[in-house]
Amino acid sequence: MQKKLDLPKLWRTCTLIFAGLSIIIIKYVLGLTLWLFFPVMAIYFVINAVCFNSYFLGMIGNYYFFIKHNQKALKYYKKAIDKNTRNVMAIYNYAAEELKNGDAKSALEHLKRADKLNTSVMIDKNIMLATGSCYWVLNDIDNAIKSLEDMRKKYTYINYHVYTTLGYFYLLKRDFEKALIYTNKALEENPEHASAIDNLGQIYYYQNDFENAEKYFLKAIKIKENSPDSLYYLGLMYEKREENKKAEQYLKKALSCNISSLNTITKEDIEKHLSKLEKAQKTL
Repeated sequence: MQKKLDLPKLWRTCTLIFAGLSIIIIKYVLGLTLWLFFPVMAIYFVINAVCFNSYFLGMIGNYYFFIKHNQKALKYYKKAIDKNTRNVMAIYNYAAEELKNGDAKSALEHLKRADKLNTSVMIDKNIMLATGSCYWVLNDIDNAIKSLEDMRKKYTYINYHVYTTLGYFYLLKRDFEKALIYTNKALEENPEHASAIDNLGQIYYYQNDFENAEKYFLKAIKIKENSPDSLYYLGLMYEKREENKKAEQYLKKALSCNISSLNTITKEDIEKHLSKLEKAQKTL
């Protein structure tokens, strides 16, 4: 990672220096009680909050995000970003929420800015993964793959979530060999990762190996019951077999799941097939 100014580290260092000097001045220069240290530091933080308002708004957003009050967090993130904050975690978290809500174009712009400011290895990996997902949602699969391949080359370790996502991107290109390689790498680290198992199901599904596809989709929903992607593909397979009641059961369950832009299917996909099944039943 190129050399960048680590603002949080700089602020922590300056704060420690200020705290140390305050103690020395209060106790040894002025000969006053150390209880004065606390109001001095309180004033220091208030001044910081005013002078670096956009950064502190991002910190408040991060706090609410940490305690899972996402709506409050987004409110403060928006204020911070409108003031051009340099709080990388706030920018990243806001972009990640935009991505989940389907606004990949705006999310990508925020991720690019976060990348320019970031000095953390962990956040760098998260940014690269989210960037790849943005390109996928924008239907730019080549750049989606490039983002994750760049991460794979840059770091000696990447986790099973990244391998799962990369495997899926290669599946979209119908490069089944690489899709299988990366999906299996994910499963080596976490054999019970439902999304990677769903990958296997889709790999076999698109090669018309429905027996193996069914096996892996059923395994995925056994691990994660509300897995809309696996439920959807099971519905499609039973529809192909003209087992319409079974197909409808799985499709309706898929529709009841929480579906975001990061799922491989949409509500419209499910509704389309349910409508087809309903029409078929009416003609009987």
